[in-house]
Amino acid sequence: MDPPDIPKKDLLAEYGSRAKAKHTDRVDGVPNVKMLDLNDEEEHNQLAVKFLMKKYHKVCRWMYKKYTSKGYRSQTIATFSSYHDQADSISLTDLWAWRNDFQLNKYITKDELTALVRLINIAKQDNNSKIKKNEVRYMDFERFKDLII
Repeated sequence: MDPPDIPKKDLLAEYGSRAKAKHTDRVDGVPNVKMLDLNDEEEHNQLAVKFLMKKYHKVCRWMYKKYTSKGYRSQTIATFSSYHDQADSISLTDLWAWRNDFQLNKYITKDELTALVRLINIAKQDNNSKIKKNEVRYMDFERFKDLII
């Protein structure tokens, strides 16, 4: 039985349709995207996600390697280390191709994917990272796993 205080129509509008999400966009056109922080979740949920990511690590790595450097990049490569950095990062166009190939375009739009990449890059910023804080165009493998989660 459904609880009497939660109508079904509100649940379907909240989780099932894109119409409500379009109304929550900001004025500047950037969609409101919330990132789930796994550290804020309960311990058994953290362990379950870590177990699944460990189990499917090879699948995630295969997807990452398949779509890395698939798209066109306009940057010129000056040194071998910059080539390695570029070859080991996935671009936003590669992520769009990944989204379309796995038919995720009905769940997430290009604007939402761009905003999510920006949020992950800001949240996972550290001093050793070669990816800048507000970088929208590239992700490394650890951040790609966070995108999958």
